[in-house]
Amino acid sequence: MDRARDTLLQCATPDSVIRLRDTELRDQEKAISKRYLDYQKHGSLLDLLRAQLVEQEHQDGAFIQVG
Repeated sequence: MDRARDTLLQCATPDSVIRLRDTELRDQEKAISKRYLDYQKHGSLLDLLRAQLVEQEHQDGAFIQVG
């Protein structure tokens, strides 16, 4: 379940994480925001690629969308 949540969170936009306070997930907003900002790599494309392709060797693949 945690892996599925993390995969979905990796696809989230910063705006969608901010808007959590206006949804049914408002009780979990702080934990989700912390996971999004502190654990996952959203600062730069290089950080994201390094995290997905080098640091997480246990994965079978990566879902990466660059916009």
